Amino acid sequence: MRLISAVFMLLVAHTALAFEIRPLGPYRGGNDPASSWPVLYYRADNVANQCKPKSYVVRGQMQGVHEYITRNAYQIAYGKVLRGVTWQIPLLGGVEWNDDPEELARKAWHYGGVKMLLAYGKRIDNPSLEDKITRRSHFGDMQFLHAMLPLGMENDQDAAKAKIMDWIKATYEVAIGNVEANSLRKESFYHTYFGKIGCGRTAAESRTKDCSVMDVFDMKLMYRVNGDLNLSLQWLATGSIAHIIQDSFSASHADRSNGRFIMKTYDATNQLDHCESDGAVARNKPNIERAISATSGFFVLVRDKAPWSRAEPYFKALFAVPTTPETFTKIAQ
Repeated sequence: MRLISAVFMLLVAHTALAFEIRPLGPYRGGNDPASSWPVLYYRADNVANQCKPKSYVVRGQMQGVHEYITRNAYQIAYGKVLRGVTWQIPLLGGVEWNDDPEELARKAWHYGGVKMLLAYGKRIDNPSLEDKITRRSHFGDMQFLHAMLPLGMENDQDAAKAKIMDWIKATYEVAIGNVEANSLRKESFYHTYFGKIGCGRTAAESRTKDCSVMDVFDMKLMYRVNGDLNLSLQWLATGSIAHIIQDSFSASHADRSNGRFIMKTYDATNQLDHCESDGAVARNKPNIERAISATSGFFVLVRDKAPWSRAEPYFKALFAVPTTPETFTKIAQ
């Protein structure tokens, strides 16, 4: 398992993940039996050392920032601890989904070992695989899943924000239970992005199977173990939206200074920026705390199954104006 964890951390060191995420690994990761206790160890702002993969990633200094934000936000909104190991919780699986929509890293933990992680890396790094959803979410037309400018919209902030809002609106309806797990994908909003992607366990099955909305968020059948597909889907969708919210507070993904919300695009020139902005280092603590507040406000809306008419102003404010933790609380209530 140490080898699997080490390979995964090397892969994500060069990926547009925004806040660090640690879905697997024996230390502060998905297999940690104590992971229901959200703890971050904020290090000094020693960026030069932090951003060297061999000294930072392989030595296990990478932490579950997304998990930390999500667990704390859940506790604020629901008044209880989100108990359980990370990889068994659909909400946290949904948060991971934006980074690993094909669940290759998760599948590595369960089935395929290092070869699945290498497949994950190839999906991201190979420009010829531009139709693969993992590649598209990190470098292509679906970068809005990380609150970043999609490919081709580098100079159109308004159009990019509209894509974020369209995704969130559709996915919010899933999160509050207005979409059944067995609803046909081809009749849903998601057909636009997933229409050419199969959902069978084999290539032959993918050619004939009618995909469901559940298949959007659970391609590898990893989260259907609790017997309630609809509830699992609701939490997965909630996690996907939470990921976008959290990434929007990563300085490598968006600029929230001076009353702005300006999305960035990911390319080779800002890999260092990602490393500097996404870890549990002291200078990032305010953004992490803002992300907790924003995520908890969103969870309140989901908890109350608030209609979109109530949720929409929250998201419009979130992606338009500078806000404080108090603002998020007021909007959500």
